Amino acid sequence: MPADPGFGAFPYEAAPKGFAAVGAFTYPNGTTGGTGPGSQTVYVTNSDDLGNLMKRREDPDPRTFNFPPLIVYVVGTLTPGTVVTDKCDVKDVYDISIIGVGVDATLSGFGFNVVGSKNIIIRNLKIQNSPIDGITVQARNVDGTGNHLWFDHNTITNCYDGALDVTHTASYVTLSWNHFYNHNKLCLMGHSDSQTSDVTMKVSYHHNYFDSTEQRHPRVRYGKAHVYNNYYRKIGLYGVSSNDGADVLVEGNYFQNVPLPMDTSRDGSIPGDVVERNNVFVNCGPYQTRGTAFDPSVYYGYSLDDPATLPTLISSYAGSGKWDFSSTGVETPMPPGIPTLASPTNGSTGIPLSQALLWRTNYNTTGYRIQVSPDPTFVSSIIVDSTLTDTSCVVGALANSTTYYWRVRANNAVGWGAFSLPWSFQTISLPAAGVTVTPATLSFGSRLVNSSTADTVKVRSVGLLTLHIDSIRVYGGEFGATPTSATILPVGDSLRVSVTFTPT
Repeated sequence: MPADPGFGAFPYEAAPKGFAAVGAFTYPNGTTGGTGPGSQTVYVTNSDDLGNLMKRREDPDPRTFNFPPLIVYVVGTLTPGTVVTDKCDVKDVYDISIIGVGVDATLSGFGFNVVGSKNIIIRNLKIQNSPIDGITVQARNVDGTGNHLWFDHNTITNCYDGALDVTHTASYVTLSWNHFYNHNKLCLMGHSDSQTSDVTMKVSYHHNYFDSTEQRHPRVRYGKAHVYNNYYRKIGLYGVSSNDGADVLVEGNYFQNVPLPMDTSRDGSIPGDVVERNNVFVNCGPYQTRGTAFDPSVYYGYSLDDPATLPTLISSYAGSGKWDFSSTGVETPMPPGIPTLASPTNGSTGIPLSQALLWRTNYNTTGYRIQVSPDPTFVSSIIVDSTLTDTSCVVGALANSTTYYWRVRANNAVGWGAFSLPWSFQTISLPAAGVTVTPATLSFGSRLVNSSTADTVKVRSVGLLTLHIDSIRVYGGEFGATPTSATILPVGDSLRVSVTFTPT
């Protein structure tokens, strides 16, 4: 973790904040998911097992089976199968947590369809390349038919339509610590201009990372939305949009490179109310506000992180793979991922004697250590730097025609992770020394006594050594010349020679 970043230890939250924490309907303690008396645990490693398990749990109101709470742990990467093709239905179920195991739990090629369900937690999953939404959340168009839903520490990218849409009167919902990237339409709240029943919706959005996305962060119709402590980075169209009389409070967020941080109507919808306070705007366009906002503290208590800390805080900790939510007892943070070396490619030759080394990181990283050595075992390294915070390092003063090995490890609040596998490169071969002089002779022709003239000689080293010219001699008379000595850099230099003509 960077020194004194302005926030404490990893922000693991054992229970939701925001609307998902509010007691309502038949859940006086808010959203608890699969925890509670008689809780059962299942591990799944393929999409069909997950889909079949959700089907067996279906029990629409009025309930018939009264199933006990269930925790479903997702292991590895799940892809479409026979039962689950484009989506996994989480329909008419209750009291379930679906949690990714470790750092790599992924749904690839499908998403979740959460309809008419209550007391559901989905966290620590990467959802990518879904042909529909990443996660669709709907109730049954009546308040209390889909509620207490918490979506936490997920990564959602490159899905066809919405990333995480909440519509059709779903209420008491929280989206927290999610990372969205490479996506167009992010978070729709409220189905359409005609879906007036969505006025009962209540959704909190906090500590989410909207990373180089386009729109709907969220776009709200009719309901109440509390948008706080999120990080908006390099947004294409707009940040938050309030429509159809929605009631939206936007506070304590960090907007960076957002052309329109907030607006009060979109695509011809009736305007909604949006109030902003205590936000940070960096290189942003103007924003729109309107009306008054509801007071979230009427529903739940909350505190704001300093918005100036959000870029570091959220980019470090939002998304999946940052915390092992699948362990029992006290949760423990995950160590950093192993960096992936990028450039120069392994085995490269002809590398100059000063070279930038580039790498990529996978997750949960705050710093790096690089080692560069002519020894593949790194017993003796010419460069050891543990202060790096960026994914690059320039190494210089390398030896001619030498093979070097390099590797990188990452750091976070847990400590140092494992080194990457080493890569090698070979520096360029150059002669030991040499020089070229152009032109070899300067001729000044006829000149007046005690006059001076000047010309330029291009003196360039073609070897590894810095050249020093001890003296400059002038033949053909008693003439003076300046400079009398010079140092020529290896990269080449132009030497200007001035000659004064004096009588013999």
